[in-house]
Amino acid sequence: MQLEERKTGTPIFGLAGKTRDAPWFPSHKKKCSGGHIMCRIQICMNKDDKQDADAFIGYDQPLRTFFLQGFLKDYGEYEDFEIWLGTELEEFPTLEGIIEAAKMKGFHIGAISHDDQLSLMLAAGHKSEPSLAERMGWFNR
Repeated sequence: MQLEERKTGTPIFGLAGKTRDAPWFPSHKKKCSGGHIMCRIQICMNKDDKQDADAFIGYDQPLRTFFLQGFLKDYGEYEDFEIWLGTELEEFPTLEGIIEAAKMKGFHIGAISHDDQLSLMLAAGHKSEPSLAERMGWFNR
């Protein structure tokens, strides 16, 4: 199952196995199209003297937040990202906000093309109804 077909819209943490081999891991450069719950763009990200050309920025419609993933680290039993922002409900409602949060943590995001910025903005512009968990009062805003 590809990431855009997942129905929960929530990130998976602490997975056993290798993340880049997982069937949900994004294996293509850009996926932002109608009907999908997530939009993601492959970007280049730097921190100090390190570079990750396989980082992703995107929009998670069920969580109504932008997200950022980069610098995959191998911990032997599992892999996780050094930076993974946008995992909570409405955490980063704007693209500018998540880019600034990454900068505050020492990460620099490379140029995002105008078309890719528009794709992300269009994805963020779709109305998302509150989830069952929100309607039941399980999330505090």
